Amino acid sequence: REGGGKALGSDLMADVHQHVVMLRAEVLGLDNLASRLPAEDVFVSVGNMVAAFDKLAERFGVYRLEGGVHTFCAVAGHDEDSESGRKRAVGSGPPVERMLQLASSMLGIVRRMSSVPGAPVALRVGIHCGPAYAGVVGFKCPRYVFLGDTPLLAEAIEATTPPMTVQVSKAVVDSFISRVMDGLGRVAEMFVPVGEHDVQGATMPTFLLKDGDWSEGLVELKQPATRAPRNPASFAGFAPPGRRGAASATEDGSALTPSNEVAPAAVQELVKAATAAAEAAAAASAAATAARD
Repeated sequence: REGGGKALGSDLMADVHQHVVMLRAEVLGLDNLASRLPAEDVFVSVGNMVAAFDKLAERFGVYRLEGGVHTFCAVAGHDEDSESGRKRAVGSGPPVERMLQLASSMLGIVRRMSSVPGAPVALRVGIHCGPAYAGVVGFKCPRYVFLGDTPLLAEAIEATTPPMTVQVSKAVVDSFISRVMDGLGRVAEMFVPVGEHDVQGATMPTFLLKDGDWSEGLVELKQPATRAPRNPASFAGFAPPGRRGAASATEDGSALTPSNEVAPAAVQELVKAATAAAEAAAAASAAATAARD
């Protein structure tokens, strides 16, 4: 039933939500990184990055869905139905605003990791909102999942998003206008319209959040031939912010792709940056909890 649960048998539950905000993010460059760093350093870096994402999700009151190392999926608004007895999210502000804050903070964490020369990683984020079904599937390893057009469109938007940018649907911007205080007045400073373009077979208008490498991303979206490759496993040509498109030249003048070799000292810097990001997110989460108490 809408906003509540319907028992299926004795164990399973299913919910219908009229408005949820779905985020899907993908980390690019991890496999390329793993081929060049010691296993211990890779797992420390990736583990701290994921821990930082989890802390941010807690801080902004969104629910993280299960995913792989490359992907991060989250939802907000599903626990804020008006029906009596439903738990409200711990974060403050409308779900769409909190999800945008999460996306922006995630970009910041990955930017700190990608600042190590020769060991670039990048993040791209897609956000959409609308109705969805939610429920628990599986018995041995039960999972809470969301189904419907909203999660599918969030994934499709993410798939066309340039590195180090956040792309959102028009529904997200409309929700921001209607649900956030002074939302209409803040739209111009928050978003830039991309226009209508193909999102995995569907033509729809999208916007970029004015954060990260949004200006470069806008150019890429308006020139599809320059769009980044879809498969993160083969994503080896990303240059960190400030070095995008940079290349060295051989003696005959031909260009070389950016180097992905990692110096030993850079390994420790990468681990240090990821650890610092995790600690900062944990401290922010603790401070937010203390303020609420």
